[in-house]
Amino acid sequence: MSRADSAWLYVLAAAPFVPGALEFARRGIPDLTFGGDAAALEFGTWHAARGHQLLGAYSRFGWNHPGPAFFYLAAPLYEALGERGPALNLFTFAVQVICAAAIVWAADRLGGRLLATIVAALLSVFELVALPFLVGNEWNPIFPILPLVLLCFLAALIARGVATLLPLFAFVGSVIVQTHVGYALAVVVLCVYAGIRSRNHARNRLTSGAVIVPTLAVLLVCWALPLVDVWVSRTSNLRQLIEFFVPTPRHLAQQPWSGTIAAFARQAAALPAALAQTVLHRGLTAPTDSAAVAISATELIAVATIRRRLSVERQRDIGVLAELTFLLAGAAIMSVRSIRGELLFYLVTWCSVCGLLAVVVISGFAAAWLGELIGTNRAMFVAMGAGALLVALALAAPVARGSVIGPANADVRQIAPIVDAFVRARPGEVPTIRIAAHDTWPVAAGVALYLVKRGTPIAVDDEWLNVVGRSLRERPGPHARLVFADNPIADALRRRGLIDVASSDEVRVLFESTRSDRQ
Repeated sequence: MSRADSAWLYVLAAAPFVPGALEFARRGIPDLTFGGDAAALEFGTWHAARGHQLLGAYSRFGWNHPGPAFFYLAAPLYEALGERGPALNLFTFAVQVICAAAIVWAADRLGGRLLATIVAALLSVFELVALPFLVGNEWNPIFPILPLVLLCFLAALIARGVATLLPLFAFVGSVIVQTHVGYALAVVVLCVYAGIRSRNHARNRLTSGAVIVPTLAVLLVCWALPLVDVWVSRTSNLRQLIEFFVPTPRHLAQQPWSGTIAAFARQAAALPAALAQTVLHRGLTAPTDSAAVAISATELIAVATIRRRLSVERQRDIGVLAELTFLLAGAAIMSVRSIRGELLFYLVTWCSVCGLLAVVVISGFAAAWLGELIGTNRAMFVAMGAGALLVALALAAPVARGSVIGPANADVRQIAPIVDAFVRARPGEVPTIRIAAHDTWPVAAGVALYLVKRGTPIAVDDEWLNVVGRSLRERPGPHARLVFADNPIADALRRRGLIDVASSDEVRVLFESTRSDRQ
């Protein structure tokens, strides 16, 4: 590939990030007060910057995701930018740019510049239209999506015999699983496939010391802190995860097949629907469940047909991607079926990667066929022109993308300074935050973060330590309490003698002194 062609590929890959880069250039990194999940992620990064974060983000089921890789990777930039929450958006943005470039590089190495051009263009539509909330989104169920795409291409290259990529595969896979355990089965399937398929290539030496030693070193570094937690914590997070995900028939069949297939199909159909919306330049309603099932089934049938008809030469690139498409789809369906409780959209969004791979396979096969008809150079020229047009249309598509910087929480912004001043006016006392109304926890987490970042002493009830960090555990003895409540509960607490500290429209903070104070 010439330098001009190579530069063109990376221009296509970088195009989806131009609007976000312009927004960061215009707004900088504002000092915003986050609440909820954004505050919890910032809490983890704040703890990591001080070296005492052993686990990943919280789960609504009471445990934490396996490891803190996201937090430690984000911590240097977070500290350099003055511990501002949107630094996590910038970190995510930078990781996504790197992943997009690496995906295009891997596609080029796997199938040449024609495949790489197709991947760059489709990836842009995927980021801009199919998942318009993706760029800069640090939320841990969403953050691993682009790394998962990269992992698929790394698996394809390792399967083709590029064993030197195994340490990178181990690193990316570890970061994905530690950030959200819902990706674990997909990562394991990709790993097993790459290992088994690579045996067909004599030049591959997965067992050589030059590959195994660095890979084991990467795994040791990535998983050292979660292993430390097993030894130092009173309740091992690893044990909680094992008990929660123990592979019994009951745990593997939490969702009915109808709901599982519909949820998977909606995501697998996201890119085809986005392509239609991009080309037609019209806002389209999301496909119905029946239409989504038909689209995803058509994708998989086409991929299966292509895989059967490929020549031996084409099986090295498109064939490997076709096999990965089916394996990832199977892992996705089993992962969706094992989800506990409601099938929330963010738990299944990553399944859209299956649709991306399917469209890459179909488009790559069509481009190769076109190359046989008119010549590879002409086909490349057509692909570059079509790719540029597609990316331009995606940038102009009528899609509500929102800001690349997460929104501030208005309740936290209103309440936190008042609570901070109140606590500082009572030196020597470390009040404990108690959440009396569950719906107020996002504000409570944001206020706790605001206080901690300013050095104001605070503790949090044990029930919420997996959200804010164990270092905020209440010390033995009597403590005053800051109670977060909704209006009905707050009125009842006032009748019991608690005093108002701060309030917004939906959240009120009350103070309960220690028994010794009341006496």
